[in-house]
Amino acid sequence: MRIPLKETYNIIMGIVEDASIVKVPVSVEDIREAMKKSVETGIHIWDFLCFLPAKGH
Repeated sequence: MRIPLKETYNIIMGIVEDASIVKVPVSVEDIREAMKKSVETGIHIWDFLCFLPAKGH
């Protein structure tokens, strides 16, 4: 399912601008692990990139 671009923009900007949401950097290793897990499970890489970088925080 695709979300309209304007709605996507509003969601992302809401997250970016919300000081109560902790943002963590995404490392090259996070990307590698997300790609590997995505291939293994069929779950989209972006789902893994939302959670893998935060697992140590």
